[in-house]
Amino acid sequence: MIAESYVPPEEHRERRALVRGRKRLVVKRTDFKNEVHAVLDKHGITYDWDPFSVNGREILAE
Repeated sequence: MIAESYVPPEEHRERRALVRGRKRLVVKRTDFKNEVHAVLDKHGITYDWDPFSVNGREILAE
């Protein structure tokens, strides 16, 4: 009387897990970048360069 629930094949479950994992990593990356921007703003550092380019990372390292 009760319809069976759908269970996707293993391949689909693995792909969904990969997508969920990637999404978590992208969110973390965004959080870290926002934190860098916040620290620069907090210390009154103005910049017209991209802090995450190769050159920008070198400037930040100094």
